[in-house]
Amino acid sequence: MPVGSYWFTDAGLNYRAPGGALFRPSLTLTAGQFYDGTRISGTFTPAWSVSRHLTLSGTYGYNPVRYKERDQEFTSHLTRARIDLTFTTVTSASAFAQYNTADDVVGWNVRFRYNPSEGTDFYLVWDEALNADRFDRFPVAPLSQGRRLLVKYAKTFTLGF
Repeated sequence: MPVGSYWFTDAGLNYRAPGGALFRPSLTLTAGQFYDGTRISGTFTPAWSVSRHLTLSGTYGYNPVRYKERDQEFTSHLTRARIDLTFTTVTSASAFAQYNTADDVVGWNVRFRYNPSEGTDFYLVWDEALNADRFDRFPVAPLSQGRRLLVKYAKTFTLGF
């Protein structure tokens, strides 16, 4: 990307099915500037509430970018699968995996949430990013780009003014 200041403008269309439906597809189309080029992208995200305890969803994103003045272009595809589980009124878990062709990386995240009362949350999260094509580089890239285990406690409080 050439050094400089950039302003982005774009326009988009969104469709989302009603939130109470068992099957809820959504579609987003966007066109506009991207640095000194143009981008027309689309994202499709279906979600299915299998039961009150289980929701499955996926995403496919298509992002072609063109730089006319430099005669360059690239296209990024993003795919994601997600599972949301509600065990009880105070415990839930979610997991997702995604692949991004621009970086050739597979990422995944597993999160457990404990919510003993309104305004109090405890999270345990595992993140990892894996090189999808390690042997495309020299020297050979490691399998994992990085991983982390996060523990988060959040407490919401109000000031009595």
